[in-house]
Amino acid sequence: MASDMWRPRSYFELPDEGVEPLTFWETFQAILLGHLGVASAKRRQEDFNRANGWHVLAVGVLYTAIVVAIMIGISVYLA
Repeated sequence: MASDMWRPRSYFELPDEGVEPLTFWETFQAILLGHLGVASAKRRQEDFNRANGWHVLAVGVLYTAIVVAIMIGISVYLA
């Protein structure tokens, strides 16, 4: 009986069968839209259901590096 109970999906699991996972570029777009706060609730839910956790981790690291580089560039320019 316990195996029949619903359990939350681990974020690093692939999407269910028949659901095409997001590509790396689509994951980058989803994170950017989420950061800017312009994605609809339906889009956020779809992105979460289709996202590959490893892509999200990689895009998060890349996105953080880009933001830090931009901030350093601005501070050097203004200094």
